[in-house]
Amino acid sequence: MRPQDYEAYCRADPVFYDDPVRGEESRDPQDPQDPQDPEVIGEVLAYCREHRLSVKFLRGPVTVLAANSKYAPRASSGKLLTLYPRDEAELRRALTGLAARPDGRRGPILSDLRWRDTVLYVRYGAFRQMYCVNAAGETVSALRDPADALVPDLRRPVFSVPDWVTVPGFLAEQVAAQGRPEDFTYDIERALHFSDGGGVYKARDRRDGRGVVLREARPPAGLDDRGTDAVTRLHRERDMLRRLAGPDFVPRLYDHVTVWEHEYLVEEFIEGEKLERHLFNGAHPLLSAAPDQETLDAYVRTALGFSDQLTSMMQELHRRGVVFGDLHPGNVMVRPDGRLALVDFEPTFDAESGSACGLGGPGFVCATAREGTSLDDYALACMRLFFYLPLTFLNAPPRRRQPPGHRPPGHGGPPTETARRTRRTRRAGRTQRTPGNRAASPDPRNCGRSWTHWPPVLSPRPPPSAPTASCHPRRALRRPVRCRGRAGPPRRGGRGPARPGQGRTGGR
Repeated sequence: MRPQDYEAYCRADPVFYDDPVRGEESRDPQDPQDPQDPEVIGEVLAYCREHRLSVKFLRGPVTVLAANSKYAPRASSGKLLTLYPRDEAELRRALTGLAARPDGRRGPILSDLRWRDTVLYVRYGAFRQMYCVNAAGETVSALRDPADALVPDLRRPVFSVPDWVTVPGFLAEQVAAQGRPEDFTYDIERALHFSDGGGVYKARDRRDGRGVVLREARPPAGLDDRGTDAVTRLHRERDMLRRLAGPDFVPRLYDHVTVWEHEYLVEEFIEGEKLERHLFNGAHPLLSAAPDQETLDAYVRTALGFSDQLTSMMQELHRRGVVFGDLHPGNVMVRPDGRLALVDFEPTFDAESGSACGLGGPGFVCATAREGTSLDDYALACMRLFFYLPLTFLNAPPRRRQPPGHRPPGHGGPPTETARRTRRTRRAGRTQRTPGNRAASPDPRNCGRSWTHWPPVLSPRPPPSAPTASCHPRRALRRPVRCRGRAGPPRRGGRGPARPGQGRTGGR
């Protein structure tokens, strides 16, 4: 693990990253909004302490929310705790011992193998962070093969093991259960977009040969800043497409299917390219150092035509009582004949009773207009400006200062005294050492952060002792020496630098 990655995790064993080098990892995913998370962590930690298992877990609800957000890394999404058994026997004991505990809302982990009908997952990978160069010349995570050579630690979207590894017999049933579902009647041709919430694919229906778009949603991943997951937004898009059926700028909805735990919307495939790509593949005059007047006039006519089309689209949506919610060049398609169409109705909501979700294109989202048709009016004005000066992202609203007492989504209530004390200690650049608590002791890899950001149900701490000076001897905070006045050699017996011709030979 890279040094900057340690921040997100809390460790029950200070050396679990270093030994052993490779083996099976057992993971325990949970719903990021599940209020049982602290109890789940407490139960698993108790089991790990009893059986001397190394473990790591996400340090708090806000970190869990960020780790499962829409554009979080897919390889780590859905994981709350990770256990590091030393061998196959210990792996089986851990899976059996933890399988009976109460579970919350579950969702698949792409690279891992589910253990029976539980929220426990298994993956083979390196325990220590190592790197090697792959065939494409990229530096990637690595593990050691039997010849002690570093090879890429591949994290595919399905469970897999290296060629030299034999899957334990007690996992054979789960491995055999994997495979392509027979009732999935679509052949994937290519991926159009990826996110933690799911992908967007161009596919073909084997029944009639029709080209379609599959929009995928995985539970409970792809969270926005309000904690809404991808499946909830997919259902919203489905309902809106049914409500708006008719206009040629709205994709037709063909079907809504569920495969395993993933859900898919089957939509019309719109021929053409995205507006942002269309403009900057040669159409925009800013791509030329000295465009002639004819080129400028042609582009102005194109930009005015696109602006009129977008205005008509927004007016039609508002007439139907709907707010598009995320108008930007990436959500507009240009057909070969020049007609525009809208895609991605995920953030769309009812103009009277709904409100904007926590997603939006930077530079096209208003900091104050978050409900009603004014949201689209602002984005439409940004689109008109974008056609001529495509720098609207510089006008992205700054992060607003929250009122006192505001808590981020998924934080789980008011801050505890432990959290307040931890924040005060961080601001001072120090860490607290609590007797008997190794996880809170200074450590160069932990940087003095403790794992007490979850509610006190995990670890009620006694009053802190005197804080130490730093979390690492080589990173000790040194008080800067400051002097008033301009730079220069100090005056003897006086304060501040000596001025030319005004030096002193003695003090006052």
